[in-house]
Amino acid sequence: LPRSLAEPLQREIERARVIHAGDLAAGFGATRLPHALARKYPRAAREFGWQFVFPSVQRAADPLDGTLRRHHFDDAILARAMKSARLRAGIDKPLSAHTLRHSFVDAPHRDGLRHSHRARAVGPPGRVHHGRHCASVRSRHWRIHVRQ
Repeated sequence: LPRSLAEPLQREIERARVIHAGDLAAGFGATRLPHALARKYPRAAREFGWQFVFPSVQRAADPLDGTLRRHHFDDAILARAMKSARLRAGIDKPLSAHTLRHSFVDAPHRDGLRHSHRARAVGPPGRVHHGRHCASVRSRHWRIHVRQ
């Protein structure tokens, strides 16, 4: 993770923590856990470590069971913001979050950073590991699991 992103990411984590505390106080706050973890750890769905770092502004019904939950932010919001920034910057070519991934990999290459270091930083498509922080990107879901 680039050092320049550590502080902004920490602010987002704290913002998510405040939102989660409010959800818990309102009787919500459980997230859908992957696989059979909900059965194995019945209280884990309410723990902050399983919450989305970039939560949605509002709660919505879970399409699988109808439970009101706070999901991840809608990636269409990011796409619209990127398109707006692209147009303001006068860039005619298409731009996506995946484009940023390539930029993140190519810039260190130009600076002489070895491929193994770049690969460790971005990980394979779909899963990104940063030390003890794991950001899982699967089927449009962004979640960070922070182990302390």
